[in-house]
Amino acid sequence: MENKRIKLIDLLEETINWGRASEFYDTGNYVTINKDYGIIEFGLETLSDGEEALFINDISIKPEFQGKGYGSKIIQSAIEYAKEQRIPVALRASVGGHYDTNSNMSQEDLIKFYKKFGFENRPDLSNFGHDDIFMVKF
Repeated sequence: MENKRIKLIDLLEETINWGRASEFYDTGNYVTINKDYGIIEFGLETLSDGEEALFINDISIKPEFQGKGYGSKIIQSAIEYAKEQRIPVALRASVGGHYDTNSNMSQEDLIKFYKKFGFENRPDLSNFGHDDIFMVKF
């Protein structure tokens, strides 16, 4: 699992041009990256059906940076990595994210955003208790 995580970090760095210097904070199962435009927290997790997935715990893009492609590029990178590894991508979607960036998006807009990438709302696969919007792309 550690090698997969390192490969994921490398892929995100390469695709989104994130540098390592003081931007990676190891929080156990997750890596948190803090940028001027927002925060992403991700890792590898096991779904309730036992399948390993790339898990995006949070993508919080600040309102002034929304609509400029940052979130889309992050999601596309995650999907690319998951395809290579033959694993699904899972995420919890919430307005403002865990880091509350005061998003301009409504819950409906957020769901529509992830659905355009092929995500489905699958709360039955959440291993974190009750998640209203737990989305998975297989």
